[in-house]
Amino acid sequence: MENIIKVMSLFGINKKISKIEHIGTGHINLTFKITYNSNESYILQRINAGVFSAPEKIMHNIYLICGFLPNTLRFLTCSENYYAKLNNFVWRAYQYVENSICYDILPDIKHIYGFGRSVGGFHLFSSKADPSKFYETIPGFHDTSARLKKALSVKNSRFDDLHMFFEKALYYAGAAAIKSGDLIVAHSDVKCSNLLFDKISNEPLMLIDLDTVMPGYAMNDFGDGARSACITNGKADIDKYEAYRSGYFSEYKNLSKEQCFLGTVCMASELAARYYCDFAENGNYFSDKTPEQKLSRCRELASLAVSFTELESRLI
Repeated sequence: MENIIKVMSLFGINKKISKIEHIGTGHINLTFKITYNSNESYILQRINAGVFSAPEKIMHNIYLICGFLPNTLRFLTCSENYYAKLNNFVWRAYQYVENSICYDILPDIKHIYGFGRSVGGFHLFSSKADPSKFYETIPGFHDTSARLKKALSVKNSRFDDLHMFFEKALYYAGAAAIKSGDLIVAHSDVKCSNLLFDKISNEPLMLIDLDTVMPGYAMNDFGDGARSACITNGKADIDKYEAYRSGYFSEYKNLSKEQCFLGTVCMASELAARYYCDFAENGNYFSDKTPEQKLSRCRELASLAVSFTELESRLI
């Protein structure tokens, strides 16, 4: 409580706090909702330095990208920065978006179309930014081939089926590397729960969780969103995919259908590899998951990637 009061004062907020809520969604940063007697509310986050070794670079990227986006979070400033330091931790705060909601699973086709439109809209504006002015905050974050090769290096005969999957996925990673297109400023963590909707109108408001904004490729962002939203019973859902893609193309048209497909297969495969390595190496990136859950999630993602490849002729 005392640290929270001190941090908020660094951001220029010295009112009486009426409520502090710990928000447990997400597995990276420590997040609180701070409500004041004046009914003002803010989100306060402590950036996880174990995952992001240079938090100041993250906030530099966020500061830059917010200058290009018409709808985005309103961050508080501390000495002209978007972050404050206290006890060797980096904190950031932004205004809570009232009457907003996010979903782990989008409820219907309209929301999926809106999700695609939001990702496309993000690229429409972020592609106007100069990638050279942004830091690569997690080097090789979406280097799918490297992720797959690392998974293949972790030998274990109990998981030969997964190793066969990673081998096959390298083909799509190679094709994607050839057809990746221009480097832009990408979101790099596009998933359903990172889009806010208006509770009343059900219209999308903005993409959030900008920690991974950095130079990248639109096809990976598209694919990350598709593997998150276009699923039914753990398999690719072509109707959801087409709604998502239509929404995306309504805003941003600089991707081909083939690039969209390759990005989708690669992002599902890459995330499967990340879960596998975290499981096999007793890692703590996905710290909210048990080893058994990590392995199960790896298998789910591998199965999802395969289901998209089975629809290749219809998706491109």
